[in-house]
Amino acid sequence: MRRIRLKTQRVIVHAPRALVFEVVASGGKVVERRSDTEQVAEFTTTVGRRKVTTLQLVRLRPPERIEYSWLEGPLHRVEEAIEMAEPAAGATEMTYRGSFWTRALGWIRGRARIKRSFDRAVTRYLQQAKTIAERRARNRAQRQ
Repeated sequence: MRRIRLKTQRVIVHAPRALVFEVVASGGKVVERRSDTEQVAEFTTTVGRRKVTTLQLVRLRPPERIEYSWLEGPLHRVEEAIEMAEPAAGATEMTYRGSFWTRALGWIRGRARIKRSFDRAVTRYLQQAKTIAERRARNRAQRQ
């Protein structure tokens, strides 16, 4: 088995860290809540023309980190994390890091094709989270 690291991605969100954490943590459909900080969730993502469904163990480390470990899905041993830092008041920097493992013979395909598709899916997810968090932050500010 060989490990393939996914692209580290950073996104600045103009919303408080607690709100960004809340938005990212609400992703997926919770199928089992193991504790306040650990749950199993189902995620469905479109990759190319196909829908991919995964079952993931989600560990919440409020307000700065969410970790994901795939329990079921098309790839072997996927590990991901999204960290949230506050570079300035009212702003959050989300940093995504992840990797997956593939058999030695599948390494070239994994590196060339799967990694690229995975990186694009992560970019879309982070941008969606940014859009939702910034909209909620604006709505909260208008109500005050």
